Amino acid sequence: MPDLADAVLPLIRTRSDLWSWSASSAHGAQMLEAVRRLQIAADVEDPATVLAVTQRAIASALTVIMRADDSGGIIGDACQALLDMHPGVAARAAPPQEKLVEWMIRFQFHNDCDYFHLDPVGHAPALGQAGMLLYRKRLAEIEASLGPKPSEEERWSHPRSGEWFTLDLNARRLAVYDRDIDAIIRTHARDRKVAAWLQETAEALAEVGELDLAIDWARQAAEFPGGGYQSAQAGDYWCVLLAEHRPAELLDARLTVLRQWPSATTAAHLYRDAGPAWPQHRDEVLSLLAARPYDAVTFALLTLEDVPLAWELAALARTGGPPDLERGHQSLRTHQPARHPACPRAARRT
Repeated sequence: MPDLADAVLPLIRTRSDLWSWSASSAHGAQMLEAVRRLQIAADVEDPATVLAVTQRAIASALTVIMRADDSGGIIGDACQALLDMHPGVAARAAPPQEKLVEWMIRFQFHNDCDYFHLDPVGHAPALGQAGMLLYRKRLAEIEASLGPKPSEEERWSHPRSGEWFTLDLNARRLAVYDRDIDAIIRTHARDRKVAAWLQETAEALAEVGELDLAIDWARQAAEFPGGGYQSAQAGDYWCVLLAEHRPAELLDARLTVLRQWPSATTAAHLYRDAGPAWPQHRDEVLSLLAARPYDAVTFALLTLEDVPLAWELAALARTGGPPDLERGHQSLRTHQPARHPACPRAARRT
């Protein structure tokens, strides 16, 4: 172990001040190198040694990120990469199940750094059936020690909210492990008041192969009243599922998403997926984007690659256009504006 530990841990540990973005990012890059060395070692070194060093590296990495300005996310990426390695390393090392369970419990419930989470589904091969039973038992003991579960309204103000959050997260992942459809819906959709929860339900159902149900829950999330950006994201996920599993329904779904959230992005997705059918949807798309000049210009310029049309749309919207219209003009100026008569001042410069 000393050789591997000496090659990895000094790249993670530091006493330097990491409150500046540049210092933090530089150290994060160094931590990623430590991860790379561990990944190489995982294929050639003794698995027990690799597991021990990985767990020490995780502990050190969490200490580092707690006192760093990780605005660039590099240290966080290194921490997550180490955690992503752990299930596979543990499966190869096959540690005593009791030790692995206690490590997982300690990480989740006795850790000052709560930025990251473990996935019992990923650790299932290392835990085995007996280990999973022991893990569930430990979770039940923790839940029993907390007293009555807080209501949804109290969950973030409760003094033990962190523990309850972690228990709920485990309940969702264990429902997936069990492939229990009712439990997946109950734990992920919760009270069905948030569009993102419906998308999480869809993702979990897709994970266990219940694709028809997943598509239906993604559609519900996309059509959720007042769902805002969460519903917009769900709409894209709904279309991703349809593209892979029911492509005949994709174009209608893209139209639904565009009509609900007209933007350069949703229009670009429709354009891409419409293929030869694009001409019959062109007028509707441009009409929907007309109230959003920046999106209309961006779509014409970057997706259709029609510079004259982009200039026409920008010129039409210029009088009384919304505040973000100037961004469209700035973008257009990089595409030979002097050649188009819609910009007479630019033409005079030629």
